[in-house]
Amino acid sequence: MLHTVGYKDGGKVRPILYRASLSEMIVPYGDPTDGHFRKNAFDVGEYGIGLQIVFYYSLAGIACFWFYRKTLGSGAKTMFMQDLWPLLSALFLIVVGYYNIKALDMQTNLLSIDTIAVGIFPLLYYKIVQKSAFYREPRESAVMGE
Repeated sequence: MLHTVGYKDGGKVRPILYRASLSEMIVPYGDPTDGHFRKNAFDVGEYGIGLQIVFYYSLAGIACFWFYRKTLGSGAKTMFMQDLWPLLSALFLIVVGYYNIKALDMQTNLLSIDTIAVGIFPLLYYKIVQKSAFYREPRESAVMGE
């Protein structure tokens, strides 16, 4: 722990640091040496959640495109905002996710992919065992003019 660090400038002490401790000074980000990823306990979780967000938003963009697919011919603004923008955003996020997976270590990738896969179990449970109406209703899509 350091307290009241300063330097003398012409007989006057100029303060640099009032209080500092080692825990407040560790900033491992950006350090290219091995081992720094272990200093922050939440790094794996933070990176893993980033992959999950990329996965979720890319699926949301594809779902938006699919829902509005029948409105493709209803005008340039509609086509751009309801079809092209969500689809291009989804494709961009898929590319980001791909390069992110390549850059991260195996532990982080397994953690994030496994937690995405765990979501399949409730989906299958409600579809097969509970026979949820969500899966029996006809699929919707937007229709031009509505």
